[in-house]
Parts: sequence; structure tokens; C-alpha cells
Amino acid sequence: MAFAAFIAPTMNLFPYWQGEAREAYEWVYADLKQIEARIEATADELVDEISREIARLRRRIEEL
Repeated sequence: MAFAAFIAPTMNLFPYWQGEAREAYEWVYADLKQIEARIEATADELVDEISREIARLRRRIEEL
């Protein structure tokens, strides 16, 4: 989780944030974490699909 490794430490840089600023920061952080998870899932799906396609093409080559 590259994003978490980058952003999580910054939460400690602003321990004095309170109220609306802190809440807004936490909402943005949560949103970005969800986006990161979707990107990682999509990347995994793409790698799986590419691997399947490579295997299919190899089988076709062997048939020739």
C-alpha cells in the first residue's frame, strides 16, 4: 500500500488539527484509501487477464 506508507505518517505531523479541519482531513484520507484499494484491485485483474491472454497465445503458437 504505497499510499498508506506515504500519507499515514503525515497524520502524526498534524496532531493539533481539530474540528472541521481534522474531520475533512480524515474524510479525504479515507476516500484516497478507497481509491487506492480500487486501483490495486484493478491492477490485479489486469495482470490476471494479461497472464491468461499470454497463456492462450502460447497454446496457439504451439498448435502452429
